Amino acid sequence: MIDLHSHFLFDVDDGARTIEDTIEMLHTAAADGVTRMVATPHQRHPAGYHVEPALARERLAEVEAATARENIRIDLSLAAEIHFSEDIPEGIEDGTLLPYSEDGRYFLFELPVTTIPGNIKEVIFSIQMAGHFPVLAHPERNFEVVANPKIVLELRDRGVLMQLTAQSILGKFGRKTEKVCRKLLKWGVVDIIASDAHNPVRRPPGLAEAVKAAAKIVGPERATAMVTETPARILAGGVVN
Repeated sequence: MIDLHSHFLFDVDDGARTIEDTIEMLHTAAADGVTRMVATPHQRHPAGYHVEPALARERLAEVEAATARENIRIDLSLAAEIHFSEDIPEGIEDGTLLPYSEDGRYFLFELPVTTIPGNIKEVIFSIQMAGHFPVLAHPERNFEVVANPKIVLELRDRGVLMQLTAQSILGKFGRKTEKVCRKLLKWGVVDIIASDAHNPVRRPPGLAEAVKAAAKIVGPERATAMVTETPARILAGGVVN
């Protein structure tokens, strides 16, 4: 399995605090069946988290060296969880923002927790016209989406790929969020399941249990594709059906 969203880089944002935390998270992910994990530290987060690419690459190199020493068989790569703004294309093109694929085709972004920006449709269109395609992290945890999940249908129709958090599917962010996940899965608008792991205990890595839960709604083939085929295409800059 491929985990496209994780904060395992230590001491850069609100994710892993120490290298020991990181190693424990990666052990957990590997034991769960994850073979590739993407570090997605926050960039341009309103709480003040903005991990510079140079620091992110430095941390990733340290983690890769540690996984080799620990014999953790998991491939690691780097992207970012970018807070929504209209100048994302400029940041990708000048190298200050980290997309999923080297060509900058796909990138991961998040919305404000409480609201949907009023200009989101226009901004998404302009971003796509610049040749970049957005993957929306945890839409199920946005307050407006919880109140009206059909917002996701509109965004998905406009080409935004949807990434649910594994723990949300399992009800660990509350019943309302779990209910939204089930609706989105039933509607067929979910593309990816990812862990959004932040630490070894309260928000650990892990996809297998959520995939099993999703399979009861969308079937095993579709659920498996959300952590295998689709993430692989995104990382390669390929076409997602």
